[in-house]
Amino acid sequence: MTAATVTKFKLVDHGVTLEFMELDQALQILCMCHVELVRLMGSSANWPFPATLDGWKLSHDAIRYHMDAIFSALETAKASLVERGKALAEWQVTLLQIIVRDLYRNVHQHVHHKRHTLFPWMSTRVDLPAKMLDYDEATLLALLDRVRQLCESVSSGATASAKRAVGELHSAFLVLRTLLRQQMEREELLGLPLLRKHFTAREAAALEKKRVAAMKPHDLAWLLRPLVGLLMCGVRRGYGVTWLGVAWRVGLGGE
Repeated sequence: MTAATVTKFKLVDHGVTLEFMELDQALQILCMCHVELVRLMGSSANWPFPATLDGWKLSHDAIRYHMDAIFSALETAKASLVERGKALAEWQVTLLQIIVRDLYRNVHQHVHHKRHTLFPWMSTRVDLPAKMLDYDEATLLALLDRVRQLCESVSSGATASAKRAVGELHSAFLVLRTLLRQQMEREELLGLPLLRKHFTAREAAALEKKRVAAMKPHDLAWLLRPLVGLLMCGVRRGYGVTWLGVAWRVGLGGE
């Protein structure tokens, strides 16, 4: 599976990279012009923060962040063990398994929430694009299960079985990463504009209030870890903490 030619367009002060969809294709599906799309994704009276700080987008960014970490670890493991025959250390195996378990749990929760809460709620006011809904969820979750199972079979040492486990895990994860990135891009490019056009931030916060209240410290750590760089960017640009605070209070369902 290969990505399409990368295209970029700006949402307020932040760029969103399109890997799989053409912008013109998205605009046609949404029946919008580029100007309207940019307006919807920016701050407004109904949405006092840009779409890049929406909880939906932040959840995706957290998934991307952790997938990138796993990808980097697997690239290192493959080069070290499979290609050079150098055994993995016990701590490397342990940390890899911890982050894959975390990805497994959070992706399952994210998919369940969309299917059973977010998408049905949005469908009360707008017909969601088939392009956003027609992905093979069963295959994606089965692949997620496979990645976790393969990761649990990885062990320290340089045996033939250890090399095979790392090689299979690397291959399966590459496919999973591509499928998830493709689906998340569709949702951000098609779902977020429709959410912001037909609903308000307060309505979205009311929907998410129960879910946010149930979040544990490790859930917050998962979600906020990728925001460290964004916070520094905001401070440098003069937004300070207030900008992120608005997104947290309204977009993530706080007071």
